[in-house]
Amino acid sequence: MLSRFAPSLALLLAPALSAQGTCLPQGLTIDVEGGRIGDPLVFDILGTPSTSGLMGVDYGGGPVATPVGTICLDLSSMFFSFPISTGPTGVSTFSTIAPLEVSLEGTEVHFQGFVVNGVPPFGLGFSNDASTTFYPPRVYFVEKGFSTPFGSVPAKVVYHDGFTDVTGIDVALTPAASDVLYVPALRCIAVQLTDGTLVCLDDETGAVISSTPVPTTPSVPSSLQPTDSPGVLLAMHSGSPVSPFGPGSPGAVTVVDTIAGTTNQIPLSAALPEAMISIPGTSLAYLRDGFQLIGVDHALGLEVSFTALSGVHGDIMDWLLQGTTLLTLHEGREVSDAAIQGIDVLTGLPAFGSPFPVQGVGHGLASQMRLGPAFGSTAIHVLFPDDAEITVVDPSTLLVLASQITTPGTRMMELSPGGTEWLLLRSGFAGDPFGSSPFPGSLSVMDPATLNITQVASLPSAAQTTFTSLPSATFRKAYVTSVPDSVVRFDTDPTIGPGVEFSIAVAGGVGLTATN
Repeated sequence: MLSRFAPSLALLLAPALSAQGTCLPQGLTIDVEGGRIGDPLVFDILGTPSTSGLMGVDYGGGPVATPVGTICLDLSSMFFSFPISTGPTGVSTFSTIAPLEVSLEGTEVHFQGFVVNGVPPFGLGFSNDASTTFYPPRVYFVEKGFSTPFGSVPAKVVYHDGFTDVTGIDVALTPAASDVLYVPALRCIAVQLTDGTLVCLDDETGAVISSTPVPTTPSVPSSLQPTDSPGVLLAMHSGSPVSPFGPGSPGAVTVVDTIAGTTNQIPLSAALPEAMISIPGTSLAYLRDGFQLIGVDHALGLEVSFTALSGVHGDIMDWLLQGTTLLTLHEGREVSDAAIQGIDVLTGLPAFGSPFPVQGVGHGLASQMRLGPAFGSTAIHVLFPDDAEITVVDPSTLLVLASQITTPGTRMMELSPGGTEWLLLRSGFAGDPFGSSPFPGSLSVMDPATLNITQVASLPSAAQTTFTSLPSATFRKAYVTSVPDSVVRFDTDPTIGPGVEFSIAVAGGVGLTATN
């Protein structure tokens, strides 16, 4: 819908002749983020306070000369506009859902804002040009592959389009993959290979966008984490322990700039890290080794903290970030129950004076910790697979609120894409040569309001390897992969069985997944 300024603006913007160039801001600046179909498209606007006008939208970015200056829109028959304003501070933000249209996939759309601000000579403010290319929500399945002196199987990357249910890309990579991560700024899938090469594949075609050699010392990089810097990733090296064959070597973190093709390695003083987490809004990342946490600052290129938490409750099995506190789940031991501890990520110091036990009825080991809805609020959920139990913990006091018995064999727990239910996965078994009988896996749903659990679907009698929710503002889908090449897709919120099963082009099972 046009604003009340549209008639005069439309007349002034009538094209006069073609021109070349990019539009710079003249009294108005816009930024457009997003473009995934079915998700928010966010507009940030900066200009003279309390001005109004319109945002022009077109499939072409011009430039076109008009009586009032160059416009970076085609002003074609597809041109349309909608009202905008800068608000009393001159800063405003609004969003809309990218239209649910298959025809938009791969389409570039251009934007330029115009406001009436009284500034001579025409009393108009023109924004810079901005654009986005629409793309569908996708999940990327990766077969890790392997390489030995006796033979090898390459890594493979396949995607599934959550909008059209079409499977695409079939890229083989050698020698094998250790981790995968989606990089939004580059619209690529970053795959860490076991020869040290970090490749970025175009998320649409699978073509190699960049290839960066990462050091394979002190060990082959084993996992990736994002940073706030576009195209900059962190690769973790676990190092090697002392053995009869050598003195061992502490691990390291390599900062990889996939755009510039450069690396900078941060050696660790003593740790052999098992996992890494990047802290959004900072240049910090933390690694865990047993019950120890090691902080690095990738901007400074330094290890900045080493925190030994209490080891009485076992090693760290999982973690989650709550504000500036990194909560750690300790699995428990024969003489002590599972517990939650934590540190302040800004200081590296322990956040609590002592651990908080989170055991339920049983005394088995804890494996997962998730934050999400329970009893109309938000709570921490801890999974004890051997006890077939979930405990619900108050995130403020870290005291146990309730516990629930779940399906025996439940190994994975994830929040649904819409955040309205918990999805619980029990892995199946294909049997063995020694006479053990096969049994199917299953997917169950836990109601956050009551903790009631309902099985919604059976899964193949094979090992389930990954369980992935596709995050989206409108598409509610989750995927379960089974050996060797089966994928079952479920519509969620509410989850409905039995799901849609299909095969993908892998031979040895999916070992890694990523979503865009």
